[in-house]
Amino acid sequence: MKLLDRIRTLGQELMAATSALTTNLADIRQQMKAKRDELQHATNAPRPPGEVIPRFNAWIDEEAANYRRREAAGLVIQRFGRRPGPLEPGHYANGAPFGGDTSVKWGELAFFCGDQLQAKFAELVRATPYTPGPPEAERAAVIERLTRELQAIEAQEETLIDDMCAQGITVQHRAEVIERRANDAARRVRAEQAVADRRAREQVINTRHAARAVVHSAYIYGAAAGTDVRSSSR
Repeated sequence: MKLLDRIRTLGQELMAATSALTTNLADIRQQMKAKRDELQHATNAPRPPGEVIPRFNAWIDEEAANYRRREAAGLVIQRFGRRPGPLEPGHYANGAPFGGDTSVKWGELAFFCGDQLQAKFAELVRATPYTPGPPEAERAAVIERLTRELQAIEAQEETLIDDMCAQGITVQHRAEVIERRANDAARRVRAEQAVADRRAREQVINTRHAARAVVHSAYIYGAAAGTDVRSSSR
């Protein structure tokens, strides 16, 4: 009975250890998912309202300035400042560039109604519900930090799975881990093969050099003894 009790105890301990490892793995994977979501949000989320509004305002100011520089004077002098005359092709009454069916450009709106546009856009931003990302000046640093944190969690998960497999608990690694390990193994094989090939080439070269050295030594020795090495070799 004592043996059976011991077997039961070991089985219960194994089940408890397996359950603890499985729970730990589930917790790590939950942390991994949360960190990935956080990283994705920091990478892709729109700018905060405090940056969106100034960008729009600057754009409106630039469009207004461009319109003033390029077209405002012509609107006064060449269009509405012209003397009354018959309707001309391509123009409306009195040479006006606008009519009821004419579309209005952003530059024209910015020039004539820039302040109203900026105020209405600020109201729109404040009324639009969304979760902004980090400020642009801090975004790169935040992404870098979150990437490091995610990599640490992924490494922790990979090590835990290796430990579980070593204890006979079969758990499959993530697809990217399997691919990376396969690529690493292939690189090691290629590197080892390259070393072997280099050594083989060096051996061939060394053998050739040794053979040439023997022939050279024999030639010198024969010359010193007054023997024609070439004729004796025949």
